[in-house]
Amino acid sequence: MSLLLACSSAWCRDYTYKCVDGTWAKFSQREIPNCHGVHTMTTPGGWEVLVPPPNMTFAERRAYDECVRKLDSVGRPDPAVERASAMLLRYPDEAAHQKARLQALERPREAVGRAEVKVGILWDERERLEVETAQYVGHPLPSDLKQKLEANDALATSERQRLQKLSAEVASVDARFDAELAQLKELWRRTPPIVSCHTPKPKSA
Repeated sequence: MSLLLACSSAWCRDYTYKCVDGTWAKFSQREIPNCHGVHTMTTPGGWEVLVPPPNMTFAERRAYDECVRKLDSVGRPDPAVERASAMLLRYPDEAAHQKARLQALERPREAVGRAEVKVGILWDERERLEVETAQYVGHPLPSDLKQKLEANDALATSERQRLQKLSAEVASVDARFDAELAQLKELWRRTPPIVSCHTPKPKSA
């Protein structure tokens, strides 16, 4: 389970930062200015770390950094944690994920639409050829009409196979985003406990 710790200084700047304020969360690769909620970052070792206030002394900053370094060194970077952090950075909420889904589906859906139109055109052409073929019942078909029928059959078969592949691609993209969304919903609702590496000095009487 991830813990929230406190950290400061330049060595933290390449981590994933998060600001949770009420019901919304914002993610960034840099510290988030004017964060009035819980401001954290995720370290390579999987620790979720509190970004400290700016009024710390130099000694307090060094103590923070040393504490978090030691805690982070307990476990090696977890690829699953890194993937989760990247997902949260890319999809801070469901609206962002849905937008990405629609963008990913745009091209294959357009291709499906074009293929459906092409299949419809070939079907209409086939019906016209069937009407023409009916005139030769009991007689050999002219070679050019026979060639048109064979060409139509070949094109229609090819286009239907293409339509099936494109439809499968759309279903695959949808399934991938469904799986991501299930994982993201779990990540969005995680609320790890807060632990601090720093004990503020007591106020003087």
